[in-house]
Order: sequence, then structure tokens, then C-alpha cells
Amino acid sequence: MLRTVADWIVYCVVRIAVCVAQVLTPETCQVIASFAGWFIEKYVPVRRKVIDENLAAAFPEWTPEQRRRAVQGLWQHLVLMFFEIAQAPHRLRLGNWRQYVEVEDLRVVVEFLLARRPRLLVSGHFGNFEVGGYLIGLLGIPTYSVAQPINNRWLDRYINYFRSLHGQRILPKVGSALSIDNVLRNGNILSVLGDQHAGPRGCWVEFFGRPASAHKSLAILCMSHQAVMAVMTARRTGGFLRYRVSVVDEIDACALAPPERDVAGLTHRYHKSLELAIRLAPEQYWWLHRRWKGTPPARRKAANKAA
Repeated sequence: MLRTVADWIVYCVVRIAVCVAQVLTPETCQVIASFAGWFIEKYVPVRRKVIDENLAAAFPEWTPEQRRRAVQGLWQHLVLMFFEIAQAPHRLRLGNWRQYVEVEDLRVVVEFLLARRPRLLVSGHFGNFEVGGYLIGLLGIPTYSVAQPINNRWLDRYINYFRSLHGQRILPKVGSALSIDNVLRNGNILSVLGDQHAGPRGCWVEFFGRPASAHKSLAILCMSHQAVMAVMTARRTGGFLRYRVSVVDEIDACALAPPERDVAGLTHRYHKSLELAIRLAPEQYWWLHRRWKGTPPARRKAANKAA
């Protein structure tokens, strides 16, 4: 009962915050985000140790001042991202989206989105992936996205409502194997965040110079369905809702050659592509995630033998 009441209160607070965010001008949103980035970095120790460790490992050449500025930029980006998601349904329309979003190499993007074959759209916790998915739906191209349901059922339903406004369909992370198979079998687009931790049994790859566990399923789906995989990002390039959508890498399962013609090789390739994109704007990546957890089994066995 207490959990239900708490979830309802959180949901109400979020809805009120969204209502407030929707009436603010872009200039006000930017001022608030800039102040919030400075204030959180200086006075609110949210995941401070995790963020600093991740940045120090990913950019060992950076000074403490550079890391501090990146942390401030991260929180500024996340707050501004909240405002943008709240206002996207009112600002981004079919007739004006080009005023906000620049599509790099439009021909490549259009050919991927309209291809008559199975497609995997892989992104990460970088830029504004929510607005990127919203824009694709706005253009009339339906996608199916795999997402972890939120424990708060009211909040989960509300967020999925935003995601599905223009045709983006949400599949739960657990129990959707058959649905995912049907999506690709019917030549549709499956959209996935490819930078999530997969536990000790995942496929271990080098990501920013450290071993990271990745889900094997993306590579398996790509190869088993002979799909095209596009690593796509929506990177902020300026002010409010100003983004550049890019296909960082396009991988055709029918044309794979060693060493990428297996799960490990393909998983490594799309992680390397994500890393290259993130390095263009490190402050737009979610360094507060515990992306690097655990030790690869082979390394752990070697350590145990040495002991």
C-alpha cells in the first residue's frame, strides 16, 4: 500500500514538472539547465564518484578541471533533455522539424529507414535518443523499441505514451523474444540501446579502454535475420532541440567478413562506433551509469590460477 501511494505521488510530481516545463520558453529552459549543471556539480554529490572514475578511465589525459567541466556539462545536458522531451510534441512537427534537426548524409539515413529488409537501429545513452526515436516516428516510419519497464506503473504508462505518439511501439525487455523475432522477420525496424551492462555471461568487449559486458542478442539477431545494423546518434549541436542525426556506422550482416563475422566481432564493432561518436561530445553521455562492472570470466580464471 505504501509503495502504491509513493508511486502515485512520484507520478503526480513528474506530471506537474512536465506541465511546468511545457510552458517555459527555450531561453528560460537553457538558463535553468545551465544553472542546474553548475549547482549539481558543485553541491549535489549524485553519483559523483562513479562519474569521476568513468571519466578518468575513459580520458586519462584530462585534468581534474576538464573532468569537472564535463560533469557540469553532463547535468546541464540531462536537465535540458528533460525540457526538450516535454516540449517535443508541441514544437517538433512534420512541417518544421528541419528547423531543429540536421540529418547528416540524408541519403544513407533514408535508404536505411526505407529498406525492405530486417533492420536494427542501435544507439546508446548519448545525445537525445528519445527525441531521435520521436522524430523517426514523426516522419511516418514505425519502429519497435525494446525498453525495461519502470517499476512505477503510472510513470511507465505515461513515458510509453510519449514514445508511441507517432508510431514507436514499445516491447518489454523480458518476454518479448517471439515479438522481436516477428518484427525482424517482417522486415521492420528494431530500435535498441546497445550500451547496457549484460552481466558476467555477456559478451565482453573493450569500451573506452576497459572491458565491458554487452548483450549478445543484438549480434545474434543481426546475423540470424541477415539484417542491416545502423549505429545512429542524435547529438546536440547548439541550443534548444538543436541536434544532428548521424549514421555513425552501417553494418550489413550479408557482407560481414572476419573478424566481425561472429558475435564477439560484431559486438566489438558497434561498441567501437558508439565510442567514436561519444568522443565528439563526451558531456552528452550518461557517465553516471555503472557501465563497467565485474571482471571478464577469462581474466577472473587467470587471477584465480595465479593466486
